[in-house]
Amino acid sequence: MVKQTELRNLLPAFLTALERDGVVCDGLKNESFSDFQDKWVSEEECLFAVLRQAIDFHIRGDLTTSLRLLQWLIDHGLAHALVMDNFIRVLVASERFCEALACLPRLEALDQGEILDGVRQCLATHVQTLLGNIQQHVDVLNGSLSNEMTSENILLIDVHYRIILLASNYCLAGHSLLALVILEELKQWGVWCWEALSEEAKRSWALLVVRLGSDVLNDMNWYDSALLFLKGLTCEEASWQLLLVDVAFLKDLGDEDQAQDLVLQFLSDHPNHQESRTWLAEQQLVDIRADLQESVAASVRDIDQAYARDALILDYFLKLIDSDDLVSSGSFS
Repeated sequence: MVKQTELRNLLPAFLTALERDGVVCDGLKNESFSDFQDKWVSEEECLFAVLRQAIDFHIRGDLTTSLRLLQWLIDHGLAHALVMDNFIRVLVASERFCEALACLPRLEALDQGEILDGVRQCLATHVQTLLGNIQQHVDVLNGSLSNEMTSENILLIDVHYRIILLASNYCLAGHSLLALVILEELKQWGVWCWEALSEEAKRSWALLVVRLGSDVLNDMNWYDSALLFLKGLTCEEASWQLLLVDVAFLKDLGDEDQAQDLVLQFLSDHPNHQESRTWLAEQQLVDIRADLQESVAASVRDIDQAYARDALILDYFLKLIDSDDLVSSGSFS
C-alpha cells in the first residue's frame, strides 16, 4: 500500500499524461493542481473522485479511458470493492470476459455482499449465453452435455477450464469435430486473453489443440502456440503429446521402426502410461495383419509356382509318350 498522500501527489502527473493522449478529465480538472491537497483531505476522497470520473467515461461509452483510470487506481494499491466492481463491469462491457472472470478472486477478497453478488449475476448471464451456444452445437452433432455444465453449477472462475475439459472429453471419445467446435466457440466468446487463463486451463487447451492438430484442426497459429507451451512443461501427458508429433513425422517419412522405438523408450521411462501401451498394441496388430497378408500372398505364389511346375512336368511326359523312342524302349512295359 502506498503512503496516504502519495495518490494525491501523483494524480496531477497522471492527468497531464492523459491530456497528452487527448483525454480531458473534466470532473478532475475543475480545480487547479495546487488545490488538490485542500480539496481532498484523505486518500479515499481522491479515490472516489477518480472513480466518479471513470464511471462518467463508462456512461459516455469511452470504455478505454474508464479502464485506464480504474487500472491506475488498482496499480497504486488502492484496493476497494467499488473500484474492482467497476473495473470488472467495464471489462464485461468491453466483452473481455476472460479478464473479467480472472478478477473475481480479487473482488471476493474485498466483498462478500451485494457488490460481489451483482458482479456474479452480471457474469453469469454471459456465461449462460456461451453454454447455450455450446448446447446448440452438441444438439446438432448428436452429443450430450453434462447436467453439471450449467451456469449454476460451474464456478465462474472455472468456466474456461471446465469447457476446455468438456471439449477434451469429446475428443478422447472420438468426437473430434465437436471438440473443435466447442473450442472455437469458447475462443470467440468475447476477447480471448491467454494470459488471464489459469495454468490448468492453459495446459488443457494446449493438449487439446495438439490432439486436434492430427485430425481436424487447421489453425497453425493455435497449433504452434500449443506446441510452444507444451515444450515448457514437464508433465507426462505433455511429453507424450510432443512425442506423438515426432512419431507422426517419422511415419510420414516411412520410418515405422524408428517411430516404434521412440514409443518403446517412452513406455520404458513411463511404464504405467496406458496410451503408449495402446499405441504399441495397435501398431503390432497392424504389423501382424501386414505379415498375414504377405504370408497369404507368398502361399498363393508358392501354389501357383507348384501348379506351373506340375504343368510343365506333365507336358514333358505327354510329349515323351507321344514320341517313338519312349514307346520302343519299353519304358512303360
